[in-house]
Amino acid sequence: MEEARLVASDELARGGRQLLRTHLVTGLTRMVGIVLVSIPVATGSAADGLDVSESVISQLPPDGMIIDSIFIDNRNIYDVVDSGLNGLIFSTANKLHYVTRARVIARELLFAVGDRFSTRIAEETARNLRTRLALNDAWIETEPTSPGHINVKVVTRDQWSLLLGARVHRDGNETDYQFGLEERNLLGNDLFLSFDYFVPENEEDFIRWRLADDRFAGKPLQVNIYYNDNPTDEVRSFRIARPYYDLSQRFSFVAGLADNSGRQDLYRDSVMIAQWYSNADLASLKVNYRSGSYLQKIGIGLVYNYHFETATQKTVFVPVDTTDVVFPDDSIYHEFHLLASVSDQNFIITNRINGFYYPEDIALDRSIRLSYGRVFTSDLKDHHYDLLSAHGCFMQQFGANIVSLSYDRSFWFREGHSIRRTTVVSLLAFNNRLSFLTTAIRGTYFSDWRQNKSTSLNLGGKNGLRGFDTQYTTGDRLFVYNLEGRIYPGIELLSVLFGGVVFLDVGRTWKTGEALKLKHFKRSVGLGLRISMERFIKTELVRIDVAYSQDNNWHFSFGSGQYF
Repeated sequence: MEEARLVASDELARGGRQLLRTHLVTGLTRMVGIVLVSIPVATGSAADGLDVSESVISQLPPDGMIIDSIFIDNRNIYDVVDSGLNGLIFSTANKLHYVTRARVIARELLFAVGDRFSTRIAEETARNLRTRLALNDAWIETEPTSPGHINVKVVTRDQWSLLLGARVHRDGNETDYQFGLEERNLLGNDLFLSFDYFVPENEEDFIRWRLADDRFAGKPLQVNIYYNDNPTDEVRSFRIARPYYDLSQRFSFVAGLADNSGRQDLYRDSVMIAQWYSNADLASLKVNYRSGSYLQKIGIGLVYNYHFETATQKTVFVPVDTTDVVFPDDSIYHEFHLLASVSDQNFIITNRINGFYYPEDIALDRSIRLSYGRVFTSDLKDHHYDLLSAHGCFMQQFGANIVSLSYDRSFWFREGHSIRRTTVVSLLAFNNRLSFLTTAIRGTYFSDWRQNKSTSLNLGGKNGLRGFDTQYTTGDRLFVYNLEGRIYPGIELLSVLFGGVVFLDVGRTWKTGEALKLKHFKRSVGLGLRISMERFIKTELVRIDVAYSQDNNWHFSFGSGQYF
């Protein structure tokens, strides 16, 4: 019964699938953007690797000067005066676009008139603007007025914020279609609104919409309303939060309510062996407090989760060993966690990591986080199990190399007896020393041992192994290695940038006690095309890959964003 209750929890019922998404395939299932309402136009040469933000920041005055005035220069998408882009098409695009309002930019500023100027505060302000608002770029300029005094100008360049059209995604021998709209900066107010209609190849059609405001009513409150009637993962949720808006902020919180239901499929290699439907009511509250210097922090946190889940229509499709199929019991429980962390962050600006030439803000995270939790019965008189987790991350820049190594370890136990153990070790490395080439490496090891001996880790085209089906192999151990050479030849047509990639994917799953031999690893090699619309919308990148493997011969896949 304790084992059944354990599997009933939201995290454990979806354990292998959800953890794999979190640590291995974040972002891999995004759609390819075919923007129907778009006029992409360059603002600089594709080959120059232009980094306006970094060059302007380097010219800032010494710290300590008094700020006499602040001027916000909120610019439209295209410079139709000085850049020569004065044709009808450019001016029309500017007229159709709502420029981010000055008051929206002003509320992100970390300095005020009368303050003493600080370079690091100016850098943080520009970085926050670039990463939080629908902007192609943002930077700070200053002008001396009298000895010891300056005027500050905050310059922003908008990006096109409305996406309207169709998207197509293919991975793991499955093709999905998406039709809809997404507005990232509604009426220039930094409001996010999206509505999409999905047509999956092997599932029922469904809709998804979302409304989000990063500063509700101008206050430091974030509101998010989300609806998704995907038959495999239906979600209706509301969340309100006060996230960390700046590095000096000490307190944050997030509270949410959700109704989550859908179908759970259980695979053994490529064969579906069982299925069930579930419905869960969820409530959560998390509060955090941190203290320390500007970049070094010590933090503590408290988390409460309420979970009420029922499971129905439990079906076994083929005769299998009963240890392969464990259905969750209905459950009601309360979950409490205590968190502690130590972190040291630094920030760099580079390019040719996720995009082509636009400035990318990257946080170099070096941190350790520990948590202890206990899950209680509905009456709070007894507990189901305890959970102990540890996370460590080291991310650093070494010349032209960016390396990130992370380790996660979690234990579920009751009265000293282990119920479940997971381990995730991840390595990411990038080298962009050459102006035309970035070498990208990803390696991930994942283990998920459960007392009931079930296997929950899947490896295939959607999670690390191009050229294979989505559910190709299963096990309780998984390893995947990806190597890419991302090529930037400087080819540009109508402000659309074109690049390429050559890649090698290697991986396999296995079960506890099974021999691990090199000949059992699956491999695929291939090449691909990358199409960037970052001159227009910096985050839009189309990925088209063709992979070859001995198992499946040639296989096409396409999506949005880099594969990892």
